[in-house]
Amino acid sequence: MAPSHFADNEFSAQKVRGMLAGLKYGGVA
Repeated sequence: MAPSHFADNEFSAQKVRGMLAGLKYGGVA
């Protein structure tokens, strides 16, 4: 695995978690 590929995966994972968290808290608010 190339370090850059791993970094891209990490960025995507954090982005998805951030969007899910926003939807979760947005729905609760």
